[in-house]
Amino acid sequence: MSADNERTLIHRPAMASAASRASSTLDARQIGALAAINPLVAAANPLLLVIASLRGGGAPANVDALRARLLDMVREFDANAERAQVPEDQRHLARYALCTMVDESVQRTSWSGNANWARQSLLIHNFRENWGGEKFFQILDKLVENPTKFAWLLQLFYVCLSLGFMGRYLLQEGNGRQAVADIRERLYNLIRQGQPEVERALSPRWQGVAVAARQFKGFTLMWLTVAVMALLCLLFYTAYAFKLAGYREELALSQLSLKPSPPSQLALAPPPRPRLVQLLAAEIQARQLKVEENALESRVILVSELAFDSGSAVPTGTAMALMDRVAWAMDQVEGRIVVTGHTDNVPTRTLQFPSNFELSKARARAVAEAMKTRLKDGGRLSYEGRGESEPVAPNNTAEGRAQNRRVEITLRVANAGGAV
Repeated sequence: MSADNERTLIHRPAMASAASRASSTLDARQIGALAAINPLVAAANPLLLVIASLRGGGAPANVDALRARLLDMVREFDANAERAQVPEDQRHLARYALCTMVDESVQRTSWSGNANWARQSLLIHNFRENWGGEKFFQILDKLVENPTKFAWLLQLFYVCLSLGFMGRYLLQEGNGRQAVADIRERLYNLIRQGQPEVERALSPRWQGVAVAARQFKGFTLMWLTVAVMALLCLLFYTAYAFKLAGYREELALSQLSLKPSPPSQLALAPPPRPRLVQLLAAEIQARQLKVEENALESRVILVSELAFDSGSAVPTGTAMALMDRVAWAMDQVEGRIVVTGHTDNVPTRTLQFPSNFELSKARARAVAEAMKTRLKDGGRLSYEGRGESEPVAPNNTAEGRAQNRRVEITLRVANAGGAV
């Protein structure tokens, strides 16, 4: 394998089925291999190994000592990454992701409740925030917009997902693990794009040096003996070469977890898939909805004032017409669809909706049920409510609260290589 290929090799956990994809993890050997080519992963390696051990171990004898040691390891990570000349902005995002992952790993243990970790988490200590499970994926959405610039960060985020990080999907009903597995799969495909194929030969100089055979005069017994020995050597070499080639193929496949690529063929590239921004251009121009897109997903945002009457979960006539168009557009692209309801922080306490969470979930359900009858495959669609937990603007102004009252329809494309 050439030096260039060693620098670009990405190890991928085996993903034979949806269930195995959801539970597959990188082992210490694979993390070590990736650390050899990625200074961020190399700097984070001690933390990653501690994270992997947290979930399987019992309660520590001294939680405060564990927290102090983990904080020291975060500082050591930053110092090592700085020595490796990783830009400061990328170190900042990497620290955020690692703190978030450590906190989630601790909170998923049986002893975290007694440790009061939620109030003294690494994220609160380093960033004065406690919504890392949501922000992790928001940061990832931004990184995939420039995969060349942020290749090291994308690989680190991929390692976090492979080690079991779930973030905002941890409490999602029914399909949280599948959603994370889909994101990890698309991120893997994005990372692999543009990387060179692994060289098939073990060495570019595997062929022996041609040496002219000696000329023997006469048809002697020695000549016959040499010829027979040469033939036997050739047969032995051929058999050994075939056996070695089989081992080499198995080794390459086990490292890459990929099927052998077919011979390269010249072919016209397929036409690009339509983007929702293009398909819904008229509605965007009329300010009836917004569309945000990146390499992994497309998100349609319906403002609640246009879609619902105040305090109601029944879509307006305008909203029903918009859902016709959105369903038509999403029928053009394969992938899972998740409808998510959001509210502002103004409490709603009615018999029908005793909390903002109930109102957001009811609105998401209404949109999902309306779209399900309009989609060719309604089984692609699910819904969830988030209440006031994920604001996109400050809630201290009327304009900010209006932006936070929204329904998002997210299309997670089936293949990042053919993303909308």
